[in-house]
Amino acid sequence: MERTQNQKPITSFETLGLPTSLEISQLEIKVEWVIENLIPMEAITLLHSIGGVGKSHLCQRMGKAIATGGNFFGLETKQMNVFYIDFENPLPEIVDRMKKIGGAEKFWIWHLGHDPLPIRFDKNEWQIYKTFPPNSVFIIDSLRTAHELDENSSKDTTFVMNRIKEIRALGQTFILIHHESKVGGYRGSTAWFDQSDHILKFSRVKKVGSDEDEFGDNFDLPIRLGLGGKSRFSSAMDLEPMYFKFESGLFVLAEDPDIEPLRDTHDLLTEVAENGNPPPGKEDLVKLMMERLSVTQKKARKLLDKGNRIYWNQIIGEKNKTIYVPILGKF
Repeated sequence: MERTQNQKPITSFETLGLPTSLEISQLEIKVEWVIENLIPMEAITLLHSIGGVGKSHLCQRMGKAIATGGNFFGLETKQMNVFYIDFENPLPEIVDRMKKIGGAEKFWIWHLGHDPLPIRFDKNEWQIYKTFPPNSVFIIDSLRTAHELDENSSKDTTFVMNRIKEIRALGQTFILIHHESKVGGYRGSTAWFDQSDHILKFSRVKKVGSDEDEFGDNFDLPIRLGLGGKSRFSSAMDLEPMYFKFESGLFVLAEDPDIEPLRDTHDLLTEVAENGNPPPGKEDLVKLMMERLSVTQKKARKLLDKGNRIYWNQIIGEKNKTIYVPILGKF
């Protein structure tokens, strides 16, 4: 990897100035989020899906929300400059999308209809990205077309990612749009995955609440956005999957048909706690749900599994009995 600007010369151990683990433990640094629990700041997020799901649409909506400081489907954002580096979409399509979602002063698009063309990260001119305003977000559409090397080569992947990391080190944030294969795995070398900080998966699923991919061409199915198997940030685990559908050419949230019974179950658990009663066990809670919510035993058990670690916690109490405790503030 090339040496970054202002890097100290390395001549001996003493010149390294390495911090001790004790010094690091005393630093007051916390993870910041460009989009709450979704896009970490000064990190490389890789978002992958099969073609035709709407990755570009989604990321353009992200860009608009970040550039304006507005919320992204209910998630808070940090207002920043956004640079959408588009190596794929024709200008008429970009114009149509921007008319639908609305443009923003702090949202720039470097597209294939512009002169000069967007610079790929394997070219000599790549360092132009180091001159962009600090504290910005780069959305790269797509990772495959952002270079002309072999995406299956670990060496080539590392070469490209090292250049992106050099830019990240200047305080920049990256969202890399990446394609999947037809069977759902992301394309190319595993180094794309390994060298990213945070992975998001965007995929069609059978129904809201499901995490099982559907690979057909049923465009009426909901689309799930959630963690894609890896994050270096523990607080990302607080992110609940989001489900979308298309209406009039725009993404809208797809409502979970179970949201009401989940809310009602949470209310039951909260009521039990507020009355000073001990947290209920599974069988007692199932009976209470059947009586108060008019659901079947099978439905009650499914709801308890679905809401676990999202709306309540299933923990082991005295005598190894499973009990349910509501998570406060979820509704």
